[in-house]
Amino acid sequence: MRTAPASLAGAVCLSVLASVGAAHADVALRTELSQRKVEVGARFTLQLRASTDGRDQVGNPELKVPAGITASGPSVGSQSQVSIVNGQMTQSVGISATWVLVAS
Repeated sequence: MRTAPASLAGAVCLSVLASVGAAHADVALRTELSQRKVEVGARFTLQLRASTDGRDQVGNPELKVPAGITASGPSVGSQSQVSIVNGQMTQSVGISATWVLVAS
């Protein structure tokens, strides 16, 4: 069975964007699948990293999987970064979420 990586990544991205709400900040999203092809019954992971400037928080992501895929998780960790370059401070906050998926 071949999964549809673009479908999984798209579902996650839309869910995270919705969780940011009416935020005016730019949200940077990155997804990664542990495998591009999956056998029936095989486990694989999907990781999402979402970050925004320090003014808004990224909410809890939800994953809506296509038929034939079951998901457990996510395991979520938070990230925060502050940079000062030439006296100019920039801040970003975000999350890293990982789901374990099984193709049935």
